[in-house]
Amino acid sequence: DYDFTCSHIERHGAVLRCNRMVLDVAHYSNAGGAVSIRNASEEQKNIKILMQKWPKAIRKHPTRENEVMLAWRIGKRASPKAKASASVKKVLKGGKMKAKRK
Repeated sequence: DYDFTCSHIERHGAVLRCNRMVLDVAHYSNAGGAVSIRNASEEQKNIKILMQKWPKAIRKHPTRENEVMLAWRIGKRASPKAKASASVKKVLKGGKMKAKRK
């Protein structure tokens, strides 16, 4: 979910990505859930919402009409509503975060 991922990156500064895991799912054609209401106009409406909420992170996919790409710029806030923080979070060895004053 793009919105969840962007929200998590904005709040925590990172997400965990597993490049060695591949899922083979039928999320375009399985019955029920969001698939039952998914169509081109609904997809375009949702893409527009994502692009308005995350204008610097979400862009249209160059070859797939009803899909987007997520490219979070390192060190940049992607949301126009994001406020600059008075502290910078530094990831320490062991995965713990420490607030560091600017």
